[in-house]
Amino acid sequence: MRQCASRARAASALPRTVRRRFERRQQSSRRMAAFAVDAVSVCIPAYNAAPHLDDALASILAQRADDLHIETVVVDDASTDTTAAVATAWTARFAAAGRPLRVVSLSKNGGAAAARNAAVAAATH
Repeated sequence: MRQCASRARAASALPRTVRRRFERRQQSSRRMAAFAVDAVSVCIPAYNAAPHLDDALASILAQRADDLHIETVVVDDASTDTTAAVATAWTARFAAAGRPLRVVSLSKNGGAAAARNAAVAAATH
């Protein structure tokens, strides 16, 4: 509490426009503190992304958040390479870590927007 009071005193000495910016930032941070997140869905639309998918999924699996439930949804947008196979190969690793990985394969390429929408539709959080 002391720190907030000293910040408020310091802000009162600032010019009015800077003070307003400071006050808005303080209000925004208070609103964000009230917004608790306990689950996150990572949606990956993928089209011919096999060379990059290993790095992306390894990065997601390396994230440490014990109090946060992280699910991952990979949507293969009718790729012509092995994107779906690479993503499916990762399901066992994600399961061993206690994290769900869902792989959705679209039968027709619909573009990035269609793949994102399919990922959001498949996500549970």
